[in-house]
Amino acid sequence: MRQIYRSSLKHSCNGRSVVTGPEESATLLRSADEGRVVQPDVMAKWTANAPLAFIDQYIDSLRRYHAIAIDVGDQDGLRFDTQKLHAVLDNYGIKNSFEMYQGTHTSAVADRFQNHVMPFFSQNLCFTVAASDHLLVQL
Repeated sequence: MRQIYRSSLKHSCNGRSVVTGPEESATLLRSADEGRVVQPDVMAKWTANAPLAFIDQYIDSLRRYHAIAIDVGDQDGLRFDTQKLHAVLDNYGIKNSFEMYQGTHTSAVADRFQNHVMPFFSQNLCFTVAASDHLLVQL
C-alpha cells in the first residue's frame, strides 16, 4: 500500500478556502471581527494525527505491508518530516522507497498519480482468489 504523507488541511479564512501544510499549522485560525484566533481543538487533532507522532505504535502493522512508497516535493513544507518518516522506517528495518521530486506539495499531482502512484499500485497490489471464491486484496 502506498503511504502518501499529505497533511494539508483545508479551512476557511476570511471567506476563502485555504489549504495549509504543517509550516502554517501554528496559524490554523478562524476569522473573528477582532482578528484571527487559534483553534486549539484543530491544533490538537493536527498534532495527534501527524505520522511521526504515532508511527511507533504501528510498526508491527507496517511490517506486514508488501510495499511502502513515500514522496515529497523539494519545496514542500513537509519535506523535513517526510525525510524523518523515511528514516524512522529505515531504522526499524521496514523496506520503503523514498523520492523527493522537484516542486511543492501540489506540483504535478496528475502526473505523479499517473506515472508514479498507479504504477506502484499495479506492481504491488496482489489479488488472489480464496477457496470460497471471494476476491481478496492483499496489501
